[in-house]
Formats: sequence, C-alpha cells, structure tokens
Amino acid sequence: MRFPRALAIFGTAFGAWSLAVAPSPAFALDGSVVVPDWLSIAAGGLGLVISALLLAEGLFLRKVAEGSMVAVNIGYMMSAVACFAVAMILRWVGMFSDDAVLAEQTAFAAELLVTTGMALLAVYFYRVRSTITGYLRALSDMETGTTGGDSPEESDG
Repeated sequence: MRFPRALAIFGTAFGAWSLAVAPSPAFALDGSVVVPDWLSIAAGGLGLVISALLLAEGLFLRKVAEGSMVAVNIGYMMSAVACFAVAMILRWVGMFSDDAVLAEQTAFAAELLVTTGMALLAVYFYRVRSTITGYLRALSDMETGTTGGDSPEESDG
C-alpha cells in the first residue's frame, strides 16, 4: 500500500514542479521553446512506467477477481491503458522526428488514442457501476423480502 501512495505523491510533486519551472523558459527566451525536451522525455518515461504498472496491476486484479464483474470488464481498462502507452510512444516519435508532417500526424494519432482510451475507461466504469448497482438492488430486495425491484413503499400503496 505504501508504494502506490509514494508513486502518487512523487507524480504530484513532479507535476507541480514542472508547472512551476517549465513555463519560465518561455519568458526568459525569445525563441519558441516553451517546454524543454528533457522534461517532455522525462514525463513520457514516467507515463510509460505508470502504464506498465497499471497493466501489471490489471492482470493481477483479473487473476484475483476471476469470474466477478470486475474481471469480466477489466479488458476495457487494460485496452485504455494500452492506448495511453501507445499515445506516449507516438509523442516520442513525433518529438524525435525531423519531418514536420510526420510529427503532426503522430501528434494527431496520439490525441485520437488518448480520446479512445478515455472512452474505453468510460465504458469500463459504466459497466462496473451498473453491475454493482444491480447487485446491490438485488441484495437489498433479498433483505427486505421484495422481488422484482419493487420497493416496500410502492407495494404498500
């Protein structure tokens, strides 16, 4: 439990530091460099490491929760993380490319992958939430003795 908390704290501190330090070259230089390349590379590397950790945790969760609603839908989450990782790799390809057209195309593809990843996460959370809601309703109905989703208030009147 300590490692994920430490990773989150490190990520937050790194993000705050980069927001505080990265804009300063834009005001100090008259060129078009806003974010130094080393900072983009470091953020991308951190993103890839976190993506690998998320994929590993997803596999472990799938193994632990085998047969449950979480394990059935975990493929959506893992596909989203893969989209985020590939988007980061595409950003690196664009950053190191000498061809401006290739850099623009990879940036566009990376944005599409991020959007796809967010859509996959939305599907994952929706499906898990709806399954948990259905389970809790069924459990509540069993405890109150009602069936078919009728609440006690509706059956009295």
